[in-house]
Amino acid sequence: MSAVWLHVGQCGNQIGQEWWRIITEGAGHSCEADRYPFLSRDGKLGAVCVDSEPKVLRKAQKLVKHGCFRESNLIVGQEGRGSNWAYGYYGPPNEGERGLLQRTMESFRKETERRDCYSGTVLFHSLSGGTGAGKCMKN
Repeated sequence: MSAVWLHVGQCGNQIGQEWWRIITEGAGHSCEADRYPFLSRDGKLGAVCVDSEPKVLRKAQKLVKHGCFRESNLIVGQEGRGSNWAYGYYGPPNEGERGLLQRTMESFRKETERRDCYSGTVLFHSLSGGTGAGKCMKN
């Protein structure tokens, strides 16, 4: 059984990055079998990281270079949401059809299909504003 880990917004990504640091350092997880719920068959972490501004995901991009994450699972917008729930929910008017939500759902679908036995989703996000609160309420 394995899950897909979804990190949305600055809060969700910062908590998620600390989570993955603990998992990848092997604190209490010395055996590869202990990491099974976190990894895809190819050994990459089963996470999708989403934010509306690039600076939040810079640390996650370093994990891509180390081979831990898939680059396609880092979904980055070009404009922040400024801790504004409504802007996080609706997105900017010029985001268009291939917006943050559509790219996230496509990446999430692909990651789910990589699972041997998909058992659910773990969501890290904020409840009070911006991308993490707005985008998570949309679905």
